[in-house]
Amino acid sequence: MKRYIIETDERYIWSYEVAGSGADFSCKLLNPHGDKKYWLEDSQDYWAWYCGEISNIKGEEIDICFLYLEKAREDFQRFYEFMPRDQFSFPVKAEWKSSEIIRYFQDFRNTKYETTYSENPSRFILKSGSTILAFDTGNFCLTNDVTSVNELKEKIPLVKPFASSKKPRIKVFYPTPNVQKDRNIDIVKKSPTTPIIKKEKPSTDSVGEDVPAEKANCEDLQRYIERKTEGQCDTVLFRPSIHHGQE
Repeated sequence: MKRYIIETDERYIWSYEVAGSGADFSCKLLNPHGDKKYWLEDSQDYWAWYCGEISNIKGEEIDICFLYLEKAREDFQRFYEFMPRDQFSFPVKAEWKSSEIIRYFQDFRNTKYETTYSENPSRFILKSGSTILAFDTGNFCLTNDVTSVNELKEKIPLVKPFASSKKPRIKVFYPTPNVQKDRNIDIVKKSPTTPIIKKEKPSTDSVGEDVPAEKANCEDLQRYIERKTEGQCDTVLFRPSIHHGQE
């Protein structure tokens, strides 16, 4: 059987889906149109949305615990009158525990408050000073198993099934782009290359002993030319320049 908590004040409506009971009790907020609440003045539209949200099947029993602000009792009565009772089937006896409602206020409600429970009548007094009344259709039975938050903490460990547990973080390393695997990378900056200046080798076409290093005359040049052209020409005649001898 599906269980729900619907809470109202003088302006808004909040809807919660209940899972488990007793120590396994938990709630999940239903979000109408992406919001956390519904306007109380749109009560008729709210019930149309609610039937679609819970995928209500006619004849299937659902259990709704209504919680409303004591000073807004008349606002709740108008809201309750719009409920399409012919579309819902309620259990003959609706059983809730005060510890479940206290945990709702403390751990699962959109605005969380510590609260205490007053059995006669069924009042939940929030730490803020507001008083919330519990109501249900049919034969509503609210068992007083705890009366305060401190008593609840001693009796029931507060576990939140809807809260996801943290998993150990896993480090993932990605290869550096454009770097081959198993390749040593030289990260030391190389100094700029010093240019190498090559010395020119002395020419092998020197005149050797025939051409003195200090000064050569016409006869020396003629002998050098005759030696280089030996066998190529019959006669090599060296004509000195007309300016030769003018020094």
